[in-house]
Amino acid sequence: MGSFALRDPRVFAYEWASLDVLSHGRTRLSVCSGGGGGAWDAETAAMDIPPAERRRRMIENVHVLRHLWARDNEPFEGRFIRFSGITLEPKPVQAPCPIWLTTNAARLSSGQSGTGGSALALERVGRVADGWMTHSVSPAEFRRSWAVILAAVTDAGRAIAGFDNVLCHHVNINEDRDAALADAKQFLDLYYAANYSRERLEAWLAYGSPRDVIAQLQRYAGSGCNRVTVLLATMGDAMAQLRRLTEEVLPFLDSDPAPGVS
Repeated sequence: MGSFALRDPRVFAYEWASLDVLSHGRTRLSVCSGGGGGAWDAETAAMDIPPAERRRRMIENVHVLRHLWARDNEPFEGRFIRFSGITLEPKPVQAPCPIWLTTNAARLSSGQSGTGGSALALERVGRVADGWMTHSVSPAEFRRSWAVILAAVTDAGRAIAGFDNVLCHHVNINEDRDAALADAKQFLDLYYAANYSRERLEAWLAYGSPRDVIAQLQRYAGSGCNRVTVLLATMGDAMAQLRRLTEEVLPFLDSDPAPGVS
């Protein structure tokens, strides 16, 4: 959630707790600071929040959520948020309700790819969050970044057991690889108001035939990646893409090697 730093955490705590109740405790909140210039600066200007405050506000907002979800009628004194006399209901079903941090958001505006985030950002995940979400990272950098995070978890005296991660990755399934890449580029350029290079696209996109997509996703086996959230990047029939994903890709991801992959 790139807008998290701009939201009122007192209101958001109620909204997310309600979602957790309605979903019977199946939520995973992953937040990032957003930012990076361009449209991001217009967003912060509209909310009257200096861009330089986004990261600090993100962390403070995390603390506000945890405070309201666990404590009743206790004051909170932060740099940006102060309140007293608040008891939040409903509370989340999950106790604690997990809050993850997302790194790599700056890559959306800078066009960089292949890295899991700065050491400072990764160590912050280990100190503050309950899990890590990322994108646009190579398997080798995922492994390196995950090791940095787990070391920070240990250094902070926190438990590694249950600390989790997820990779967000786009998919476009089409036997014509050039057509798949062009379709995905059109979708992602429009969605993010960008003009992504081929290198940038390939950092967060598995595309081509089903066996091509399987092979690309299987590269993350052994990297420490626990799961992948798949986003369909197409200007065409998304339901057709979903059917191909569920019938021709997902059932074979654990195959070694994938059918037809050498």
